[in-house]
Formats: sequence, structure tokens, C-alpha cells
Amino acid sequence: MFRSGQARILPQLKTSKYCVAYLDVLGAKKFMADSSDKFLNDLNSIYFDAKNEVESTGRITSEAIEAKIFSDNILLAIKIEDDLEKSKDKIERMLCLSAHIYNNALWHGYLMRGAVTFGDFCQNSLFVYGKALIDAVDMEENIAIYPRIVAHESLYEILQHYFAPCADGCFALKTFLFSDMADVYKFNLLELCKRHHKDIKAMQKVMWVISHFNAYYESFGGIKRQISKSEIAEAVSNGKGDLS
Repeated sequence: MFRSGQARILPQLKTSKYCVAYLDVLGAKKFMADSSDKFLNDLNSIYFDAKNEVESTGRITSEAIEAKIFSDNILLAIKIEDDLEKSKDKIERMLCLSAHIYNNALWHGYLMRGAVTFGDFCQNSLFVYGKALIDAVDMEENIAIYPRIVAHESLYEILQHYFAPCADGCFALKTFLFSDMADVYKFNLLELCKRHHKDIKAMQKVMWVISHFNAYYESFGGIKRQISKSEIAEAVSNGKGDLS
């Protein structure tokens, strides 16, 4: 049956300016192939625990940031002004939630990669659409490479203290700045070394995070909290795995 007349008139959708974050759990294909629902429930916990942690600080409310989780990907979006300077507070909220999600993933023993950018975006119960989404996915897949959350240069320029410039020209979010559970992160990073030491690609990702972890705590005088070469050598004595 074809609709005619007024029945054919649909609400007109339009894009608005949003800050968008796109986060991806590395190695998820393997986890989802497992017949158990452990990864599903871990992913649920990773997001909602992070959301509750950030809400408890008063920095965001449950309505402030829209979220969608599909497969192993988490999409976050918050409406902003055309002038980024006028939206610093909202962008800061996005960085805060993204960092907590990254840290919670590590707390559960997973590595995460992502990107934060801005641009035209539209989201409702059916559509997720817009250039900001395309850019965020492209940055996560082709620029982030390592388990880090990279950001558009314009976001770095207005909130530089939240980022660490990387050797390849990217700006990586200082995720450990947002929640201090160094002992837990250290334990899980060494566990990842045990699990993946026979997988070169996986170990490159784990070692990048260890390097970032050590650099962060060295900058704050927490040298004792760093992961030493001897600890890594001991950890890689057994185990195997795959991160992709």
C-alpha cells in the first residue's frame, strides 16, 4: 500500500553541532565468539559504572550526554555551540566520561581505542547520522592505531591540559588523569602481558599503554608506581592471546 497526501509527510530531520566520541574495545571479536555472556555484561558494567562515577562528581547529568552501544562500540554525543570556546564545559564532560570508560575497560582487563571530534550530527531512536560520526570512526580506525583516545586538534587547543601530544602528531587524552587506580591498572597491564606475549601485534598495543602509563606517573613524581622492565619480563613467562 502506498501512502498519499498528508500520510506521506514525515518530520524533517536536521543535523546540529555536536561533540562526538567513538570508542571501540580491542579484541572484541574473540570475546563475542565466546558462548558465555561475560563480555556483554562487562561492556554493560564498563559504561554504566563510568557514567555513575562521573555523575557522582556532579560534572554531568544523565541527560547531558547521549549514548548508544552497538556490538563492541560506544558512541557518545553532546550538543554544542558553533563556537567551541563557548562549549568548553560540555566538551570537558565528554572527555571526562570517555576517559572513565577507557579506565573502566582496563579495570576489567580490556584495552580500548577511540576518538573525539565535533561537527554535524543527528541522532534519534532510529538514525545515527552525520559527518562528526564519520570523522570519529575514521579517526578511531585509521589514526588512533594504539589503545588511546585521540582528539581533533581544535579540541586540544582549547583544553590542552587534558592531552599528551604524541610523537606521530596525535593528541591523546590523558585517561589516567581522570581516575587514580594505578595499582589496578598496573596489575591488569601485566596480566595482559602474560596473556598476549606470543602475539606481536597485541604486545605492541599493550606496551604502548604501559609506556603511556609510565610517562603519566613519572610526570607526577609517582615513579614507584611505574611498570618496570623486570616486571614485564616476569609477566611474559607464560600465556597467549589475540588483540585486533
